[in-house]
Amino acid sequence: MNLNVWPSSKDCVARLLRFHDSNYFPKSHHSERGHEVSAFWRQHITGIRAFALDDSIAIMSSTTFRDPQCVEDLGLRQSRSGGRLVRLVRRIGKVTAILPHTWWGKVAYWMARVDRGIKYIGETREHELATRAFTKTCESHPNPVLRLDTLKEVLVLRDQVIASPALTLYIAYMVNTLGPYLVSHRVRSVLEIGPGSALLAISLKRLFGCRFVLVDLPEVLNLGFAMLSYYARDCDIVLPNEIEEGGESVWQKDFVLLCPEQVNLIPTGVVDCAINCSSFQEMTYPLIESYFKLIDRCLRDGGLFYCLNEERFGRHPDGTVVEFDKYPWSGDFRDLFYEECEYWRGLKADPRRHRLQVKGRNRVGNAGA
Repeated sequence: MNLNVWPSSKDCVARLLRFHDSNYFPKSHHSERGHEVSAFWRQHITGIRAFALDDSIAIMSSTTFRDPQCVEDLGLRQSRSGGRLVRLVRRIGKVTAILPHTWWGKVAYWMARVDRGIKYIGETREHELATRAFTKTCESHPNPVLRLDTLKEVLVLRDQVIASPALTLYIAYMVNTLGPYLVSHRVRSVLEIGPGSALLAISLKRLFGCRFVLVDLPEVLNLGFAMLSYYARDCDIVLPNEIEEGGESVWQKDFVLLCPEQVNLIPTGVVDCAINCSSFQEMTYPLIESYFKLIDRCLRDGGLFYCLNEERFGRHPDGTVVEFDKYPWSGDFRDLFYEECEYWRGLKADPRRHRLQVKGRNRVGNAGA
């Protein structure tokens, strides 16, 4: 992977900091975390470089390894598996201190790959299960878009598969599941709630050319924007503070990023498909209901709604258990399928269900309800 900062990288960081300076960023999360993330970017991030590390993408700046506190911040806030990155950085800190700052990125990248390789030896079972589960889903699929030998067609998945095969093949499984329906229903615009690092959105964009409206917490949008800037740098990306200046044509851009408080800006009936994967399960029932109402309003008649979450999620701090079957499913939608997720069953992980529905005037009783 080329770790050099491309010419527009610093411009991307400047745009992100303007988002931080706007009213949307501090108002979008009622804790200090958003302000801490903003301070981290402002102080340390001068350009965006991305590489696969466990289940996320590490984002670096040219001064990162010289500042011990920044190392802690980087590990905790810029990578989901921050502890490993902190340990890695400490191991090579003495080396990077004497290297020209333009070298450190490549050193860090290759050290991370070596570190990941060592960890991989101890996780062969996870890799085998993920590979076997994905291969089985491909065998049962009439015409899969992606197979193990074709992941390289999507750059972000090719880079990610070594770092986290379970997550990467999960994304590829969803691409295969949704692909035929995106084509048959002529999906051109997608609303994704909780895109995280935008792996699915980038993949579907590359393969099917869809436009995306992405809704997430502002500190998570930092990661999503950095990923999009790196892996979809030829696309038009609109940040939350840039919505109004874009006018009505903004909804024709490749990627529009929104904070949760801005969802009322999305025009009625403007999207062809709505997606939520592995985030409704972490919400309360009232919040889930508000997003279901949003999907109903924004989705055109005949549009698709795809939902994949744990059957039963009981890891809420207050002990609340959220069940997939108890989501506020609407009778205004009919099922295309409603079943256990084959990929997660193959991983022998917490069982997950997925449901694909179509919104239409001619209502049909939901087969799985």
